[in-house]
Amino acid sequence: MTLQLRVAAPADLERLRPLLDNEFIFGKGRKVSLANRFPSAFCAANAANIFLAMEGVQIVSACMAKRFEWLIQGKAWRGAMIGAVYTDPQRRGQGHGGKLLQWGTQQLREADVQFGVLWTTQHAFYARLGWTAADTGVLGSSQGEEGASAACPPPESIRSMPLALSDERKIDMLRQRWLDAFVRREPLDYHQVPVPAEDVDVLLWMQGRDPAAYALVGRKGDTGIVYEMVGDADGQDAFAALWSAIRARYRNIVINDRAGSPAQAWLARQPGLTWENKALAMWRPLAHGPEMAEMAQWHIPYFDRI
Repeated sequence: MTLQLRVAAPADLERLRPLLDNEFIFGKGRKVSLANRFPSAFCAANAANIFLAMEGVQIVSACMAKRFEWLIQGKAWRGAMIGAVYTDPQRRGQGHGGKLLQWGTQQLREADVQFGVLWTTQHAFYARLGWTAADTGVLGSSQGEEGASAACPPPESIRSMPLALSDERKIDMLRQRWLDAFVRREPLDYHQVPVPAEDVDVLLWMQGRDPAAYALVGRKGDTGIVYEMVGDADGQDAFAALWSAIRARYRNIVINDRAGSPAQAWLARQPGLTWENKALAMWRPLAHGPEMAEMAQWHIPYFDRI
């Protein structure tokens, strides 16, 4: 039967969801469907950025793209992140996934997307398809305080709430003030729950009635996953209060960041933290895109990925 490559229609999503959930979520002992983890990517509005390889009505292979705007040092780039690359287990090894990814990448190029990025441990496979590995990401790990518990009340200077219920406009104001590079987020993006977290909270460090710094922290059992800590790194009070609150809430803590960021540089001076490189990112210049040497210095935050 002839293999047909096409973009998804909204009606395809309900057939695709259980295939991806079994592959990437429930089949790995995780909770929370992919559709709920990445609502801005797995939705009808993004269906045209989901690519399918079909044999008749059967989905043989699929991959998901999400377009985004990357702002760095005053310049905006049009990017697309790739995730959930799937092939039917009975059809693997036949080249369907690679063929679909190449076709999907061409669709993005024709749509004037300037670069693509994905995250994988299978570097050799994607390198054969024209992707280049480069990653400044690091993973930190630490133990919380003895007796740490999510029930511990935060310090008076910290306000804690589910991220989806927070005022994303105030968070974005802090991102624009203190970050020299960031992904432009839409309101629905603040409902993401990256693997393996089961939910995400925001800790706000308050000065008066307004937040002056924040941390995004995912939770999986008694483990806290720090995605961002943003504020004035030279003002010791903000990061110290946020870090103290995180250590009081979680027995185990992991930190996703880039080497040398203001938050990572501050955390690296704290006792009890260990760090390792986390080289997962691969990049590909597309239409009128940046040079690879420039992209090699970029870091898309873990919270923003699919």
